[in-house]
Amino acid sequence: MEFLLNFARVFSGMIEIFFLVSIGVLFSKLKLVDKQGLRALSALTINLFLPCLIFNHLIQYFSFTSPRDWWIYPVLGVGVSALGFIVGSAVCAIDRSIKEKAEFICLIAFQNCGYLPLILVASIYPDEISREMFTRIFLFIQGFNIVFWGFGIQFLHPGERRFQFKKIFSPPLVALIISMLFIAANMKPFMPASVMRVTELLGNCTLPVALLSLGIILAEAMSIQVIIRKSFFLKVLFSKLIVMPVIALGIVLFFKLPEFIALLLLIEAVMPSAINLGVVSFYQRAKYGLIGRALLITHLFAVVSIPFFLALLSLRYKFY
Repeated sequence: MEFLLNFARVFSGMIEIFFLVSIGVLFSKLKLVDKQGLRALSALTINLFLPCLIFNHLIQYFSFTSPRDWWIYPVLGVGVSALGFIVGSAVCAIDRSIKEKAEFICLIAFQNCGYLPLILVASIYPDEISREMFTRIFLFIQGFNIVFWGFGIQFLHPGERRFQFKKIFSPPLVALIISMLFIAANMKPFMPASVMRVTELLGNCTLPVALLSLGIILAEAMSIQVIIRKSFFLKVLFSKLIVMPVIALGIVLFFKLPEFIALLLLIEAVMPSAINLGVVSFYQRAKYGLIGRALLITHLFAVVSIPFFLALLSLRYKFY
């Protein structure tokens, strides 16, 4: 009974997310937002809304003693992607029928690590838990970005050998560094109230705009013609939404990890494939068709898989 109640609670949150994403899909289908509009929304989210959310949240709630284990979360960001590379490579080694090895491995290694986890924890957990998780997700993203922009891009484009330092040193990372410098210098009490109010207002735009953008991107994926290879997508679904969270859940239970590390690890492991994979492969339409369709499928099935695994975790850890 407890499992079913927790499943229903998380599933309800996923349905709310699904409705917001559906609005983005509808806007795309009705031609109310075109590709230029999507680029503008994405630029605002990455360069303004998300940095404001990070800055405002960290100034209010973060200190170098709370959480004391703050340094672990960027390492987890690297670790989850590394686990995905291992799982994806192992599946390709076992199953020689997978021809698109680079795309397959990246779809397993990289997840929707930022916006969707933020929205999920805000939807289903109490405010105190959400605030704690927001800080940890912001830190996790930085480790993820090092792997994705530094190395992952080379798997999709083997001719690209240049380290993507500019992508790593992004506005969200700048906001995180500036926030930590203010905190380290003990300048939090001197932060003008007007700055905090403005950054809060702009930061509050991050999550709904991100979901609308996600819907537009998935609508674009649906419009791309691609030869359907059911076996490829089934293997992506199995590896990404079953094998990855099962391994993460096993690690959590075997090592009896602290509750917030356990929750973050499982949330990130059960997330669908990263939308950024579609962005970086967009200029190669054939690859984008395959990756875009895989993104769509993993996001649809995650509506059920995420509640299932989080409900399992809730049998061991109590977050409500």
